[in-house]
Amino acid sequence: MISIRQADVSDSDAIARVLRASIRDLCVADHRGDPSVLARWLANKTPDVVESWIRNPDDVILAADHAGDLVCVGGVALRGEVLLNYVSPDFRFRGASRAMLVHMEGVLRTHGVKVATLISTGTAHRFYLANGWIDSDRSESKFGVTDFTMVKSL
Repeated sequence: MISIRQADVSDSDAIARVLRASIRDLCVADHRGDPSVLARWLANKTPDVVESWIRNPDDVILAADHAGDLVCVGGVALRGEVLLNYVSPDFRFRGASRAMLVHMEGVLRTHGVKVATLISTGTAHRFYLANGWIDSDRSESKFGVTDFTMVKSL
């Protein structure tokens, strides 16, 4: 069973590991194995940066646990944006990302958000479409990866 909770600074190392592994192993279609793109994308996925995200009162960083392991990471900006939804490669297609997304949408609703936004990778784009998100426009990210800006009425 997956349990989702607010992350604590003691989770920073495990969260950084999940983020880095997910990007490196699951988002190959996005970074295309280009070392410079991957380096830019991973540059801020360090324990110190993750700790700063957890301490930011304007954001909520979440951890999904299964059998004592951190298997998925989510994050929302309380202004109405999904910031993160990354799953451990070992836990892909087992419902963690969907459970995290539903939980994050609930957090945003609780904070009065009526319309949320997110920026999806190409890898996750179909996942978000299947979960009620719609394309807003298309943009190129700072990492050199094609992104999809998406919205959803909550």
